[in-house]
Formats: sequence, structure tokens, C-alpha cells
Amino acid sequence: MENKQENEVEFWKTLYSSKDDYFSFRKEDGLDKMKHFDGLINRDGIGVDVGCGLVSVFRGLENKVVAIDPLLSEYSKIVADNSDNVKYIGASGEEIPFCDGFFDYAFCVNVIDHTPNPDKMANEIKRVVKDGGLIYFEVNFDDMLSPCHYALWNKELVNKYFGDLKLKHEVLERNEADKQYLYHAIYENISTNTNI
Repeated sequence: MENKQENEVEFWKTLYSSKDDYFSFRKEDGLDKMKHFDGLINRDGIGVDVGCGLVSVFRGLENKVVAIDPLLSEYSKIVADNSDNVKYIGASGEEIPFCDGFFDYAFCVNVIDHTPNPDKMANEIKRVVKDGGLIYFEVNFDDMLSPCHYALWNKELVNKYFGDLKLKHEVLERNEADKQYLYHAIYENISTNTNI
């Protein structure tokens, strides 16, 4: 395991141990994220949570999701999640093991800055989401590079990787406690790939 991955596992271990009820904490986080999707997604559809971390934010929600993360084997040493609505798969967002157009929607929450290949991840997400499906994207606009990140993100980088999609909603919020901006957006996948 390389140093950035060790930092990632340590981050989740620390966060998990700092919460009295980590599962409730993740559910609240999921509900907060889902408010951006209100009325926009089919609850009967299936989504993908790319880079889900220790436990998917969809745990305990109604949505059926496949949650992928390349560090799942390490995370399972910290906590196991046996929720009915989430299927966990140890896989990278750079190589999502599903066919073109398989998912109705995707979540990419604070993960694209954790890969050295954001172009591969962005293209994979677009590939596996149905034409007309939605992609919820979130990333921090930081001033300084943290140990888990490969690049500092800003609106220019977001446009570089997702500017070919139809923007439906975006918000940039300042988090004073962390001294950073949090960018969220919802895109409609308007793929030009004729194989989908």
C-alpha cells in the first residue's frame, strides 16, 4: 500500500473512532447529499457510489447502490457493513467493473482528487451511467494539498473533466471550520458514445 492510501485508511479509521454512532453519521451525510437529487432520480433505479470510503452514504437509505472503493479490504478491518441496499465491491473508479450504461445515476463525492488519473475516473463514471442519467459530483476547492490528494481542484479542472455534460445544478459553499470551499454539482450524462 502506498503512502497516500495509508493516509486514506488512517483518515477513515480516525473518523470512525471519533463518532459515537458512525452508521447514523453516514446516514445523515447521505440524506444531506440526497437533497440535491430531490425529485430528480428514480428511486427504483440503481446507482453507483464511486470511492465510497469506509461505509457508503447510501447505507440505510431506500436507494439500491453498488459502492466501490479500491481500499475496501482495508476498510473491512475497521468495520463491516451488511446493509441490504448496498453491495460493496473492491474496485477502482478508474476501472469500474460494469458494462456501459449500467447505472441510472452515480455519486462521486470527494474522491476524484484522490486519484492520479482523474480523466480515467471521469470517463469511467460517464461510461457506466445511462444516457440521460445523473451524476452527483462533489470536490473540495482547497488552498493547500492534503496528504491524500493528488491535485488542487478548482472550477477550471471541474470543467475540464465534466464540461461536456449538461449542468443541472451547482453550489459552491465556504466551510469556515475547514477553511475550504465545497463544490457540488449535478450533471446529466449526455454521452456521445454510440455504444450506450
